[in-house]
Amino acid sequence: MAGKLVQVTAPCGACSADVRFGERRCVACGAPVSRAVAQALDRRLEAADPAFRGMTNSVASAASVLLLIALAHIGFALFRYYVAHDPGMAAAVEGTSTRTAVLADLILAAAMVGCFLWARRAPIVALSVAMVAWLAIQSVAITIGGIMVISGWLIMIRIGILVALVRGIVAAVLARRLRARLAPPRPETLPVARARARR
Repeated sequence: MAGKLVQVTAPCGACSADVRFGERRCVACGAPVSRAVAQALDRRLEAADPAFRGMTNSVASAASVLLLIALAHIGFALFRYYVAHDPGMAAAVEGTSTRTAVLADLILAAAMVGCFLWARRAPIVALSVAMVAWLAIQSVAITIGGIMVISGWLIMIRIGILVALVRGIVAAVLARRLRARLAPPRPETLPVARARARR
């Protein structure tokens, strides 16, 4: 938002007074700002500002990628389990049928689901943790699997996942900065702001 900031408010759940971004308590009645009110502020800002709407869409897309990663690794775990219990497949596919690999896939899938849920409250941290964990697993997979793991369409999938996660983190940072700009100045910062305005 390069121009004038859109001022957005939502009614307090206790007294219906206006609540703005950055306020933890209602200035009228002192009630804590609920998560529902915070979500209402986000929805109203999305409706008023296309740029913020784009940020939230990028964050949501990145969070959805975490679920896709989880589903993929659950599929890998099922495939490895099947290979481990099929003598013909076990002979054809080297190094795939191990309990450790199945367990690692399930742990990563659970971690991705956890980060997906966490992203609702703390998208920057959740997406960052998920990206680091995913990159660590990819580096291990490339080291163990060799050239087969880094060839063909798998490279494009990995690049797409990485781009989506990075875009989500950047969008979450920009959205947080915008919310901070829309927050009213704190009382202790008012004299400083007035002094700067006089200059």
